[in-house]
This record gives sequence, C-alpha cells and structure tokens, in this order.
Amino acid sequence: MAGRDAVTELVVLARDELALCGVGPGQSVLVCSNPDSQVPLGDACLTAAQLLGSDCAALVLPSVSAQQPGEGEVTRARRAALPAQFARWTAQVDLLVDATSKGLLHSTLQQEILAAGTRILRVREPADCLARLFPLASVRKAVEQSAAVLEGTEDLVLTSDRGTEVHLSIGDRPVSLQFGYTEQPGRWDQWGTGLIAAAPIEDSAEGTLVLWPGDIVFLSATIGRYVTAPVTLSLRGGAIVAVEGGPERQVVEDLLLRHADPGARHTAHVGWGCDPRADWYALERYRGMGGGGADVRSVAGGVVLAFGANEDLGGANRTTAHADLALQGVSVRADGVEAVRAGVLTLS
Repeated sequence: MAGRDAVTELVVLARDELALCGVGPGQSVLVCSNPDSQVPLGDACLTAAQLLGSDCAALVLPSVSAQQPGEGEVTRARRAALPAQFARWTAQVDLLVDATSKGLLHSTLQQEILAAGTRILRVREPADCLARLFPLASVRKAVEQSAAVLEGTEDLVLTSDRGTEVHLSIGDRPVSLQFGYTEQPGRWDQWGTGLIAAAPIEDSAEGTLVLWPGDIVFLSATIGRYVTAPVTLSLRGGAIVAVEGGPERQVVEDLLLRHADPGARHTAHVGWGCDPRADWYALERYRGMGGGGADVRSVAGGVVLAFGANEDLGGANRTTAHADLALQGVSVRADGVEAVRAGVLTLS
C-alpha cells in the first residue's frame, strides 16, 4: 500500500475490523499510540471509529526503552511514564486500541484495564499483514476447536522426530483465544492473529525441547532469529536447566538464563497457530518494518512455547523477561487427543 489510495484502503480495512469489534453509535473508543508507532495504523483506526459513529479520541503516549531485556520491563518503564489519569481514562471507554510500538502485553496495567471491562485490540502489524490475515469465521472456528481440546489438559505432550518430548499440565488455567478481534467486555485480542495459548502450571514442564534449523527464537514481539543449527533445552520442574547446541544457544541464554530474575527460565505459555494463511517466513518478509510476529505465531500447526512473564494469561510468573520459541514439525497431544501431527493441525 502506498499513497492516498493506500491510506483510504487502510481506513476501510480498519472500519471493517472495528465493526467486528462492535464499534458504533453509543460506543467509546480510545486509540493509543506513541512517537515510535506506525503512524498510519493509529490514524486509520481513529478515522474508522469516527466513520462508525462512535465517541472516540486519540492519546499519544511517551516512548520508553527498557533497561533490561524483556517486554515486561518495557511495560514497567512505560507505566512509570504514563499520565496519572491513564488508568481512569481507559476504564471509562468501551474499546482501547493499542497501537503503541511495544504494547501493554505482559503488564499488570493491561490486566487492570481488562478487569474494568474495557476490551483491548492490539494493532501492530504492517498494513499488508492486517489485510492478508483479516479475521475469518473459519479461523475463529479452528481457534475455538483448539481451545476446547487444550482446556483442562493434565498431560500436554509435545513430540518431534528431532528429539523433542516435553510434558506439561494446563489444569484449570484459562485458555486464551485469539481470532483477530474482540467484541466482549474485558477481552484482549490482536488484529492479524489466529492462535491459542495457555499458561501451564509453572513447575509442570519436564523433558527435552529441540530447536531445529528454521525454528525461531523471538527477541521481541516482532523481531526474531531463525535457528541455524540444532539447540537442545533440558526442562526440569518447569524451568530450563541446560542449553546445548549451535549459535542460538547463546541467544537463549542471554534472553533467559542470564536474566536477574530466575523466573525468566520458567515456562510462560504454550499453544499453537490456527490460520492456514499465515507465513512462517514473515519475519524475513517484514524485516525492517516491525512485523511478522503475528504471522509466525498464527501458522496453522506451528507450536509456540514461551518462557518468562505470564500473569496476563492467568499464570503466576512475575518476572520482567519474556521470550517465545516457535517450532515447526511438532506433534501435540492433549490427554491423548491429537491436535497437531508433525506441524499439521488435525482438528476439523
């Protein structure tokens, strides 16, 4: 998309997205961005909210940077820089559009906003991605079917012919569904995603996780490194106890094992993607544009196992670190029910 026509197309796309979120007359919308945001996204959402007849406003927040790695540290620093009335303002609107560069994910602030009944739509990916992965009923169906399988699982097993075998327990932890829009009070979602995730019981992960060439170590929500040689992680009592292998071993250690808080090495969440349109190699496609994370996490049958902060998913890990590991070719069984077979979503 480029030029005036591209701006118009993005506004129309945002209008259709916000309509799915229930925006219209009688609804209030607050669009938040910051100087580092992709400016057209916030502007398009604000214009779309106006076209739909809602009571809307925009708020530009200060940009902050983390002193330590991890999205949680970024959101902690952002909270200290926010206007004193921010929590009160967000509690008074029906929908918060989070178009900031880093987002509020993995923060207690986001939990407080959702608890007040405000729903949050994260808008972060490039316009091309938002159009290509626009919400579909079929993707929502796959997400809901996957969530039904994962919910209440006592023995979630990840395996691969490359040496992965990890057992986790979900228990009574809630399952997070992302199908790209939010129409229910107190619910978060991200435009351009189709996936499920749940925070496993923190000490339940046991086994061996093997990252294979082509798998991804995320450095942030949208920046990742493709694995170039096998890396083996040993998990005991829910935490990484050893990392061996190729160059990306050092990346994992720097992100998690050398963090000041030992909670960084504990499992945060596990789940899989449900959208057949998503592109595993989107990190290369959007290199330099700040996108691709939604694609990778949404690839149908792709598995994500994350470590670090997970309070926003109903977990108990308050560390400031968070890192996702995305894997291809993994099979998933939930209490004996096969959900993914060697990287292929098997639910119908």
